[in-house]
Amino acid sequence: MGDFSGINKGLVIGKCLEETRRKLEGDNLLLRWHLHMG
Repeated sequence: MGDFSGINKGLVIGKCLEETRRKLEGDNLLLRWHLHMG
């Protein structure tokens, strides 16, 4: 049971990290696009 909850927590954290990374990449693309257009 403890192992499963540990794996579950890892999946949740991994999902949060993935979403954060994707958001940061999106922000970087927007920033680069603005600099390029400006």
